[in-house]
Amino acid sequence: MRNITTSRRTTRLAKNGSDVIGNVVLRPRRMAKLVLGMYEKTMPLPKFRLQYSPMATDTIDASLFKFDGDDHYTLVYHFQNYSDTTYHITVVSE
Repeated sequence: MRNITTSRRTTRLAKNGSDVIGNVVLRPRRMAKLVLGMYEKTMPLPKFRLQYSPMATDTIDASLFKFDGDDHYTLVYHFQNYSDTTYHITVVSE
């Protein structure tokens, strides 16, 4: 990953050039959450991709929740690890 500095903020880019929204370290048999941000109600739901290290397909549950506010909504990913392995999860915008 590399950092790109703009006049407003520093954005981390994944190897494919997508914005990295956030990272989570998911410990064995634990849960974690990642707040993806607040969006205006007029905006369409953004698309995200999850990158796991090491690769995990059947031992992690990842659920995206949308919480509505007056003129915005907040997106939160909830993760649950069912294995004895620690995972590093990166959420990337598409």
